[in-house]
Amino acid sequence: MLSISLLLEGDKSPDGKKVTMIGKGPAPDGTSTSYKTETEYVSKDKHIFKMWMGTTTGEPMMVATYERKK
Repeated sequence: MLSISLLLEGDKSPDGKKVTMIGKGPAPDGTSTSYKTETEYVSKDKHIFKMWMGTTTGEPMMVATYERKK
């Protein structure tokens, strides 16, 4: 696990349901690598966060689904 701060820039989709951000930051070995995050707002009660490191295509390294309890 790596505790770092990343500076990413990105845009929101025209419908406002997805935010995609891209940037560079340190890799676990100390070299520089690419990062990409994508947050999809499925509903007011459900968001899906995905993160890629090293490559910004293919399967994400991490996926987190956030759901509000009712």
